[in-house]
Amino acid sequence: MGATYYVDPAASGANNGSTWTNAWTSVQSAFDAADAGDLVYCRGTQVLAASIDVDTNAGNAANGTPIRFVGCNAAGANDGTRFVLNGNATAAYCLNAAEKAGYIIENFEATGATADGFGCSAATPDYWTFLNCYAHDNGGNGWADASHYFAYGLFIGCRAHGNGASGFANLYLGVAVGCDADDNTLYGFAGYGMTCIGCAVWGNTNDGFRATSNYPVVLWQCAVDDNSDGMDLRGLSAVLASRITASGSVGLRSAGTVLGLWNYLRNTSDTSVPALLNTFKGVDTTLTGTGAADDGYEGAASGLLNAVPGAMGMRTSIALQGGSLLQFARGLPTIPKRPVGRMPIHA
Repeated sequence: MGATYYVDPAASGANNGSTWTNAWTSVQSAFDAADAGDLVYCRGTQVLAASIDVDTNAGNAANGTPIRFVGCNAAGANDGTRFVLNGNATAAYCLNAAEKAGYIIENFEATGATADGFGCSAATPDYWTFLNCYAHDNGGNGWADASHYFAYGLFIGCRAHGNGASGFANLYLGVAVGCDADDNTLYGFAGYGMTCIGCAVWGNTNDGFRATSNYPVVLWQCAVDDNSDGMDLRGLSAVLASRITASGSVGLRSAGTVLGLWNYLRNTSDTSVPALLNTFKGVDTTLTGTGAADDGYEGAASGLLNAVPGAMGMRTSIALQGGSLLQFARGLPTIPKRPVGRMPIHA
């Protein structure tokens, strides 16, 4: 076991991180001091004059010694209360991960940065885990930036809301579970080789999910509503047990091959009759219609596949406004429009 440290911007003790009374008043001190295996508890709100830079030490996720930061309530207990980094329209990033690997960030909130909330401006940090974190109202992305990314990252119960670019940008071989991306100016999720499970994506100005290369993408039990395109994919992708509704243009756009099972796709921006019917009587699904924009699905006629032909309930249902529902699939997720504020607590 490593050392345990404390951060409280309101503390008035020795400012050495040893106890809550003597807690560091800036989380920058903790990121400069903490090493592999250490644990840092943080409470309150820190208003930033500059970015918090993670550029000193790295954890080691492979051998079980990450560096862990945990937000706490006023009593110092971990009940899901977030430690807030407020960029105050001054700091470029609330937290700038630089190139250091192996961190767990739990119960943190990043808001008010002029660029990205949880950013990585200089390089690509590996093996970061974010638990119950919230990035909102930043000038750029909620997570990552336009050129760098959290490689092999894990995001659980996180939310990106109202950011000036994408919610989760440049996810490279990352996994998001139970995360929300809503009302961001660009994409909800963007990246390559990403896996998203049980995520809700709505109200983003551009695409809900955007694949930026031909790396395989897996989207499972995701609810996608009221984005420009619901999903814009490349290469080989799998869309499983997901619901795509009310897209401004295309519900599912693909420049490659999509494996689709148990999905419901309803593009309410078009008032024409349904343009796509999947019979699922063979591995290569038969399509009807043009496959053009506003038809719900846009891509090659051979691009939508069903891996288990003829199996009960394995249907992709596609309907447009004014058209009938085709082969409705049961048990699909609805959009859980959670209120703005704290996410559900994850232990």
